[in-house]
Amino acid sequence: MKTKETIELVVLFALFVALTLGGVCMAFPFTPGVILVCWIFLAIVCALSGGFRRGMRLGQAMFGALAAILASWVASGVISSIQQSATQQVASSVVSAIEHYQATNGAPPASLDQLVPGYFRSVPMTCFGLGGETFFYHSRSSGFRLSYGLPYMMLRVYDSDKHTWRTKD
Repeated sequence: MKTKETIELVVLFALFVALTLGGVCMAFPFTPGVILVCWIFLAIVCALSGGFRRGMRLGQAMFGALAAILASWVASGVISSIQQSATQQVASSVVSAIEHYQATNGAPPASLDQLVPGYFRSVPMTCFGLGGETFFYHSRSSGFRLSYGLPYMMLRVYDSDKHTWRTKD
């Protein structure tokens, strides 16, 4: 394989990884503005790989970059779906722990820190991103509300008064 082809593959792989991690970390949701950013990356890939010069046709460079963009979009969507499912399981266990704490102590904990070490080894985190995000917890006199962020600036909320989960946008 020629050096030029190796560089092209490395650049396309780097583009794929950057876009996938961007989607997984929710650094930017895939909106029309992000598509513009993707095409800027495309121009950079074409420039770096010689797509605008001799030897490689522009169409090949655009196809390679577009394939990396689409593959990263699919990959980050799959990963995000897995993270959402895992986060909902963690959130359900947090709700159970809070309800048990409330039944034992007569009131919900003032913060999730009070569930450590009795129910959890550390304060529970969501499964989103590379290191997780904190849950949003609000204790009220009659109960509590637990929520966490979802992709596309949505929020998943549990209301203890209604014993239901709902998604807010």
